[in-house]
Amino acid sequence: MNYVELLSKIMDHGHSTAPRGRDVREIMHASLTIDQSGNIYVFPNSRPLEKIMSYLWEELAWYFSGNQQPAFIAKFASLWDKIKNPDGTLNSNYGRLVFYNRTPHPTMGNITLDPFTWAFNCLKNDLETRQAIITYNTGGFNFIGNDDYICTQHQAFFVRNNTLDCYVALRSSDAIYGLTYNMPWWSLVQQQLFLKLKVFYPGLGLGPIHIYIYSAHFYAKHYV
Repeated sequence: MNYVELLSKIMDHGHSTAPRGRDVREIMHASLTIDQSGNIYVFPNSRPLEKIMSYLWEELAWYFSGNQQPAFIAKFASLWDKIKNPDGTLNSNYGRLVFYNRTPHPTMGNITLDPFTWAFNCLKNDLETRQAIITYNTGGFNFIGNDDYICTQHQAFFVRNNTLDCYVALRSSDAIYGLTYNMPWWSLVQQQLFLKLKVFYPGLGLGPIHIYIYSAHFYAKHYV
């Protein structure tokens, strides 16, 4: 299934639910695949590329800054200011989660690794590893009482048939305002990993992104 097919399936076969009192149309356990040999997705006429791109570049810049404050990104989407944590920070800066969060070695505290480097080292040392996973949502009590509960659960990488494939799992995905911006990000992370691995494995190919969504939906204002 591609992106436009996902929208059609939600519209034609979705069920109405109301998490947090907000009406949505939803399908469960949806899946789609991004073939990166061309455009990573096709947009319906009601959601033109220009409109998406005008915000996408700002969100990517915010991600790469690693900044948890909403001041910059809220200028381009006011929602971020509305869902910030009680201490004024945001959880869903994906760049911080992938490239900035560092975990100390269990026995050598002076050695730390960010999740991206962990995934890279796993694949560099064992090209057929099953451990090259970047975890986005760690759950826990730190999410109590805030609305910015990270949607992406993890992004996993496997090399099979000499091709780097990517697998993404999401607990929840707004197909209009979420997925359209998440897909370029996941692709970018995969491509960064691919380029670093190519130095050691020149014959490596870039594979697709397989996306698994527990709740795929859009909100009532997008019903047509």
